[in-house]
Amino acid sequence: LPPYTTYIKIAEGCSNCCRYCVIPRLRGPYRSRPPEAVLGEAKCAITAGAREIVLVAQDTTRYGADLEKGLGLAGLLRSLARLDGVRWIRLLYCYPNGITDDLLEVLAGEPRICRYLDIPIQHASDRILRAMGRPTTQADLRMLLARVREAVPGITIRSTFMVGYPGETEDDFEELLSFLVDMRFDRAGFFAFSPQEGTPAARLPRQVPDEVKQERLKRAAALQKQISHALNRAKVGQEVEVLAEGKQGRRYFGRTEGDAPEVDGRVYFTGNILLSPGDFLKVRITRALPYDLEGEAVGQI
Repeated sequence: LPPYTTYIKIAEGCSNCCRYCVIPRLRGPYRSRPPEAVLGEAKCAITAGAREIVLVAQDTTRYGADLEKGLGLAGLLRSLARLDGVRWIRLLYCYPNGITDDLLEVLAGEPRICRYLDIPIQHASDRILRAMGRPTTQADLRMLLARVREAVPGITIRSTFMVGYPGETEDDFEELLSFLVDMRFDRAGFFAFSPQEGTPAARLPRQVPDEVKQERLKRAAALQKQISHALNRAKVGQEVEVLAEGKQGRRYFGRTEGDAPEVDGRVYFTGNILLSPGDFLKVRITRALPYDLEGEAVGQI
């Protein structure tokens, strides 16, 4: 990774019981790192040039539940936001039922916390969610997404979905597609179920044939591509803050606060401006592609 972006793991293990996942068996139950250890690592990264800190764990929203001090994720974020030198603090892997009002208040009120949530939802069919061991229903998820968007105007929501879970019918899959149309995620990734040895899901009957999984994967990705393109077109004419990452030919490229490193889109831009990777600037968006944006540099920040 470049020096201006650093990942910090805030916990080890996992205590969720998703029936397709082997992580709890391999890594044990969820264990939060002490906040002073996280803050110490962040300070070292900032001294070494980090401008963006990305917090990761199997479930970042559970952070602190096992600590005596009772400092949850919102408190950790507030402490990180007070550190000099960091500009963006980003959250990945936020379990849906751990997103609290306190966390949303921090996302809305702390300028250094990216208005970005990565919420792995996995499916929208209640039947499949139950079979997966997920503790949410589609109604819960719809209410959560409405609450998040109301509490944090302008937030970017990313999610991940699994197709082809054992027993998934065409009706279940169509329910997922309808959910995608209604929820209009800014970013979404899709993957086909793959049995992991030692998990309950690997032993389930009614395994979905590989060709059906691949066909569903393509349909879901094609639908999300249309949604993403429409959302990007709405950004044309706006000025956005961009973290410059490099140059490709005559154009620079970088990311907005709505783009996590390695998984989301880029902004490609031109301008008579001298930039180094890790600089922040304003870019006026002039063109929308399905996943990326193009624009012109307005000026450095």
